[in-house]
Amino acid sequence: MQPPTSTYRLQFGPGDGTPGSAVDFAAASCLAPYLARLGVGALYASPLLEAAPGSTHGYDVTDPTRASSALGGEDGRRRLVTALRAHGLGLVVDLVPNHMSTASPWWTDVLERGRDSPYARRFDIEWDDDGRMRGYRRFFDIDGLAAVRVEDPDVFEATHAEVLRWVRAGDVD
Repeated sequence: MQPPTSTYRLQFGPGDGTPGSAVDFAAASCLAPYLARLGVGALYASPLLEAAPGSTHGYDVTDPTRASSALGGEDGRRRLVTALRAHGLGLVVDLVPNHMSTASPWWTDVLERGRDSPYARRFDIEWDDDGRMRGYRRFFDIDGLAAVRVEDPDVFEATHAEVLRWVRAGDVD
């Protein structure tokens, strides 16, 4: 795997509702020939994992174990990689390694089950003696993003496994 000589960044998301404003896997696939003619070495993509409903940026990940269904899901992601490779382009993916959306099913399970949730130790949470959550660590001052304990090897693996699978498969440069 060679480092890309240059990148072209795309912000994936639903757009503003006007025709052609959405950038999903299919739309990005159609750009591959154009990017190749420009001399781009790789597409630099905003986060491609499942994000909060209506997310315009993908940095509010709700499920780090799968490609965004709003962008075209796993099949769409694979078609994008195929289109990029057919035109000699690489793929660089932006990651959100240290926080997740509070719209995540993992977070919901923690709110419902407290310390008994299998996801409780994945988030940076301070618990009181009664097992109640005391001001979980947020991403800066954004209440809708909860910090993830990626310094724990098990948490890192759980939150990065899908993207690392893409890397091992040669889909991400």
